[in-house]
Amino acid sequence: MRAICIHGHFYQPPREDPWLDEVLKDPTAAPAHDWNHRVADECYVPNSASRLVNNENKITYITNNYQHLNFNIGPTLHHWIAHYRPDLAGALLEADKNALRENGTSGAIAQAYNHMILPLALPKDINTQIAWGIEDFQFRFGRAPVGMWLPETAANTATLEELAKNGIEYTILAPGQCAAVRNMNGSWVDTPGGQGLDVTRPYRVVLPSGRTMTLIFYHGGIAQGIAFGGLLDSGDRFADSLLASLPRDDEPRLLVVATDGESYGHHHRFGEMALARAFQKLFQVDSSEVTNIEGFLKNNPITWECRIVENSSWSCAHGVERWRSDCGCHTGGEFGWNQKWRAPLREGLDRLRDKIDALFEEHMDPLCYAPWTVRNASIELFLVDWDKPLSTEQLLQQKERFLREHMRNSRAGHSNSQVLALLEAQRMRQFMYTSCGWFFNDVAGIETRQILAYALRATELMRQATGVDLEPEFLADMQEVHGNRTDLATAFAVIQKEIQPNRKSIRDVAAIAALTDCRKNCYGFHIHNETKTFPSGDITLRASRLHAIDPRTLEKWQGTAVVFSSGALDDICRLSENSSLDEIRLRKEFYQGDLFSFSRYAEDVFKEGPWHLNLLPQELSERIAS
Repeated sequence: MRAICIHGHFYQPPREDPWLDEVLKDPTAAPAHDWNHRVADECYVPNSASRLVNNENKITYITNNYQHLNFNIGPTLHHWIAHYRPDLAGALLEADKNALRENGTSGAIAQAYNHMILPLALPKDINTQIAWGIEDFQFRFGRAPVGMWLPETAANTATLEELAKNGIEYTILAPGQCAAVRNMNGSWVDTPGGQGLDVTRPYRVVLPSGRTMTLIFYHGGIAQGIAFGGLLDSGDRFADSLLASLPRDDEPRLLVVATDGESYGHHHRFGEMALARAFQKLFQVDSSEVTNIEGFLKNNPITWECRIVENSSWSCAHGVERWRSDCGCHTGGEFGWNQKWRAPLREGLDRLRDKIDALFEEHMDPLCYAPWTVRNASIELFLVDWDKPLSTEQLLQQKERFLREHMRNSRAGHSNSQVLALLEAQRMRQFMYTSCGWFFNDVAGIETRQILAYALRATELMRQATGVDLEPEFLADMQEVHGNRTDLATAFAVIQKEIQPNRKSIRDVAAIAALTDCRKNCYGFHIHNETKTFPSGDITLRASRLHAIDPRTLEKWQGTAVVFSSGALDDICRLSENSSLDEIRLRKEFYQGDLFSFSRYAEDVFKEGPWHLNLLPQELSERIAS
């Protein structure tokens, strides 16, 4: 059997604002709203309905490339797709089902959850990342995954052990990650830097526990050609390069190429069409077949073993140093820039992680029998079926059901909201290690800002849950993280200038809902807003009974709000935790008193505020201004 498999690693980092739990407008992604939308429009959606054209450039056929690919969708990206592009989510599921029906196997595999570099992670974090990745895959595709993609293909023995322990059968690595190979029971042959490695064979690695893992090493030369060598300029040339790289002998052969899935349409315009044409041509060749990795392994026994290079990856020539040191690997940046900021950033986050974990265990131990098992189970709280969004009542029932199942009867003085805040802090604590935060060129980059925001949010949640404030020490550590820009010279400056001004409390969300007259949902928050409007000339008063709830932690704000509006950009909102609204007196003061006396009355009764329109995220401000 001579088989060809093309793997696409489709991934975007989590981009949700950690306070509002929604991806906000990003001007760098213009003309799209944000990078998720832009890459979806340029790549993910086109691959679900890729056009094939004839010599006259007329469309002759439309095909779903995912059905023929081996692929993984990053869980945080898949969460976003299910919410904002349900058509694409349906196409992915359809591709998986069609492949299973036609071939008995599918190329869809799982991914470790939020793209953490696992060889640099604590054992319990490796466990959680893999467990969450498996649970997310089962939720999306309705079956257990056979394979799993490791972020940046970063691997070591401990990571492979965790994969095997969780029932994962194979993963994909770069050729340079293979240290040595042998025919079963033969002599070991070293493969330094992938030299001498036959990548058309699957290999078995025997782990210290006695478990085994199947490793697939992709063809590095063709992968480079796809990403940087212009192979996607022609689907025919792409197919020819694959066919030419298959050995012609009687041994079963599997040629795998693996690249970022974004190559097919985002990095290379019309790359999805070249991919579709390559599949079309490959299907016409009798001497080989297009398959997925699971299908090949199902029908062909493995006859070779390998050893891996510990702490290695596909995108760093120095192993995994790109995510902890100034190794020289980076993307972008200006002449003379360095990445010395990487080490103190990781060290500062590690110190924060250890403090969060110690408090987590201290507060969870009296509440449950196994805190880290509960953390693993908490992924079910974030697996949202966007086709059937939960009402506020259903949300409360879901959280209560989870806590009953995993907690002891006594909460030892902890409210539901405090327990959920501890678990949400752990989710943020995982997200602050997303690999993109170290991948690029400076600590002020948008990817590093995002992980710093997650870290700051984690400190806030721990303060809510335990009363312990970890933020001052974290900020002190970030003062030692020096970048390359003079305007944002340290991670502390990035937090102070770019992140802290955009933090939002639940009172801020309530004020946003009042200012924008939001009646149902406001970003990631559930809102119930009963509003009455009192116009008077050019001035309008909106008075609301308002209830806001954060579905992640069940933190609530309930009370009344007034918005004093002239229809311009000088609207004012004030809040009161008093849930009763004296409409008669409010109306009387508004209509009969002068504006000065009414303002005094509002300040006396609605003591929180004022909030102005500058509170709103950019996209809301622009919408109101227009």
